Amino acid sequence: MISGLRYAILAFLLTLFLYFSASNLPFSLIPIHLTSNNNGPSKVIVMGKLASQDTSWVSSDLPEYFLLASPQSSSPANHSHSWDSAIYTVDKAHPNPSTTSTLHTPLNKAREATPYLTYLLTHYDSLPDIILFLHAHRDGPTSWHVDFNDTTHSNVDAVRALRLPYVQEQGYVNLRCGPIPGCTGGIHPATTTADLNDNNSSNMTTPDPFPPQTTISLAIRDAWQYIFPSTPLPDDLAVACCAQFAVTREQVHARGRDVYERFFEWVRETELDDSVSGRAAEYLWHVLFGKENVHCPAQEICYCEVYGRC
Repeated sequence: MISGLRYAILAFLLTLFLYFSASNLPFSLIPIHLTSNNNGPSKVIVMGKLASQDTSWVSSDLPEYFLLASPQSSSPANHSHSWDSAIYTVDKAHPNPSTTSTLHTPLNKAREATPYLTYLLTHYDSLPDIILFLHAHRDGPTSWHVDFNDTTHSNVDAVRALRLPYVQEQGYVNLRCGPIPGCTGGIHPATTTADLNDNNSSNMTTPDPFPPQTTISLAIRDAWQYIFPSTPLPDDLAVACCAQFAVTREQVHARGRDVYERFFEWVRETELDDSVSGRAAEYLWHVLFGKENVHCPAQEICYCEVYGRC
């Protein structure tokens, strides 16, 4: 009996030794795929897509993945189930989306703003811990909207490397670190002297991949009155493009549902071309989620804090 107890104690001590030794192993020796557990944050990927786009990569390429608690640490953060997803088809808009078996937006305007807002308004009272807003493309090189990997511009690589504890700490995190475009020159809604109506006949209602900054400033001035009616127009707005970001439930709830309803009302009512309204919306998300009007962290710091590339 004593002998059996002695062996049990030795086995327990050996287990403790191996556990604490493993925690000091270099990152490359720690298993990448971890067993699913319920201790980590709940999370969802939200995106809009064309009916012709293949987004199967979201479920096939983003299973459980290893995440460092900090850029300098080799201790794993908590994990939960794989990413959930809410993928909206935008070019087959449905007037009553809740009656369909697949997700549709009620209209197709302002590019990714409509599916993003559709999700937030539909799930405002039942949000997961982290919401990740992405575009439908898996990687580049033409889709350069995420720059975690300058060669592939891969959303998969970016999501796998994204430090969720940092997202939870910050409330809002932009996935793009490069300052061009968005953080060079900036937008100046309060000081733009032109008038929105004076521009409608030229470049406000016609497609343009890169609308002039004056045009975007005028569109933002128009949107601002809907979304933030009691807040003065900012002199400067700047953020790295391209409307791919992560937010927490708490940060979403820092604004009442009515703010998101007003944002959606502007999208629904505006006559601006999608290239203008969508680009204007890109300059508003970071303000909506609590950051300063000019939100342009240094590129090297962003890579370190957001992705652990220090």
